[in-house]
Amino acid sequence: MFKFFKATLDELFNASENTFNFQAVKDACVAKWRMTKLKPSKYVEDIRQSFLRKTHITSEQMADTIQTLTTDDIKNHDLASLGGFFLEVFCSGNMTSGEVEDFVKTFGKRIKLGEKNALPQKQFKQERVYQFPLGRFVYRTRNTNPEDVNTAVVNYYQHGPVNFKDMIILDVLEGLMNEPFFNQLRTRLQMGYSVSVESHQTFGLIGFSLQVHTQANKFSAKEANIYIETFLSWFKEYLEAMDDESFGERMSEQIKAKLSPTLAADEEFDQMWEEILVQEYIFDRDTRSAEVMKQLTKRELINFCVGLFFKNARKLSIQVEGNPNGTSSEKRSPEEESDDESSSSASEKSLPKKNCVIPNMTLLSKDKISSWSEDLKPISSIAEFHRLCKLSPVYRMQTKVVTVDVTNAE
Repeated sequence: MFKFFKATLDELFNASENTFNFQAVKDACVAKWRMTKLKPSKYVEDIRQSFLRKTHITSEQMADTIQTLTTDDIKNHDLASLGGFFLEVFCSGNMTSGEVEDFVKTFGKRIKLGEKNALPQKQFKQERVYQFPLGRFVYRTRNTNPEDVNTAVVNYYQHGPVNFKDMIILDVLEGLMNEPFFNQLRTRLQMGYSVSVESHQTFGLIGFSLQVHTQANKFSAKEANIYIETFLSWFKEYLEAMDDESFGERMSEQIKAKLSPTLAADEEFDQMWEEILVQEYIFDRDTRSAEVMKQLTKRELINFCVGLFFKNARKLSIQVEGNPNGTSSEKRSPEEESDDESSSSASEKSLPKKNCVIPNMTLLSKDKISSWSEDLKPISSIAEFHRLCKLSPVYRMQTKVVTVDVTNAE
């Protein structure tokens, strides 16, 4: 394994000499980043990150920058010439602690890491994010392809600084909400080809999003937002109506999933590496999460929902509108199709089992849609919205970390 790492290092530092396929790689990278803006489902997430992060390189900026690169830029690039290094390494597998330390020191030596260019952790550049103001806001933009019928709407609800219990509550809400959201909006209302919910932790601030990808000749962006809001009210009633036995069964399912061992080495590695990326190092997160889940009550979840989605909402609705007279150009990957099939087969499980049946959502009349007061404040630009926000301090949940000193590697 150590020989493999050494060979990888050699390739990394000799990359400037291998420019024979530079143009092909460059064109592929540019095309990949340009495509992001042409797909509403990806473009809407790119916009969300721009609203959240102080420093966000958009897909368009990435493509424009890569487009200007030349072979000379690659040949003149030297990792060892960079101003400072902050090095973190995670190793998993059939390696001894001594081999790991040797690898880390070898890498430190290769990049000429010493006291002069070692970057202390406290000086490591911290990504800053914007804390949204109380209220409900909307940012609308047209699909970048004027002939594309596809529309994407993501409603993001920001909660606040990360703490372990609140993050677990968001995860539980995602688990409880995912199936009924699919069942009500896609299966019953036939809103679009993809609907999803997701909890978020973005550099210390946590939140929750509900997304609908539909077509403008079936539902407008305004209608998508209205049905998401209608679902949230429906979901609150759904939780209220759920009896204790059904709630306990759903929680037991989530706890069991948290405690189930990962079946693939790469999946476990990704989980551990994510802890390093966010610099929280909670490597037993699943075990701790399960313990918190065991103590959660239905009333806690309902009160959390009321605060997040209604009473103290910090909502931003990002809407990429398609052309009602256009055609569909966004193709779905086999993985996306597979995810929807899995959600569809499991959607009926989301219905309460005993004494808590509530009516399913139904399509609203055109008169009700047209008279609906969205109560959303329009935002014309990201910069305008940032003036209403404040930069959040860096929040993290941390535990003890074991480090290896490589600044004086010989």
